[in-house]
Amino acid sequence: MSRGPIIRRVDANSPVFKRTFQALPREVQGQAIEAFKTLFLPPDRRPAKVHFHKLRGFQDIWTIHVSADDRYKASFKLDGDHATMRRCGTHEEIDKNPE
Repeated sequence: MSRGPIIRRVDANSPVFKRTFQALPREVQGQAIEAFKTLFLPPDRRPAKVHFHKLRGFQDIWTIHVSADDRYKASFKLDGDHATMRRCGTHEEIDKNPE
């Protein structure tokens, strides 16, 4: 089973991403950093626990779970092998507004 495309570059400089990341609880921020590192792994080596998947209804928007309890996730836009981080937040917040 595929766990998404190869990612070679991640851009986390968007003001919205920075703001939403900073709003996460400090403990979740640490977990999120570890989850973000998995983006660089080969797709077949990405842990299933991050639930790397394309978000239905949005073109080129993907998400990963960033907390151990799956309450928080992050969204990003993929352009080839380049991921541009969009937002972090609760599962519900990201599903409603990933961009």
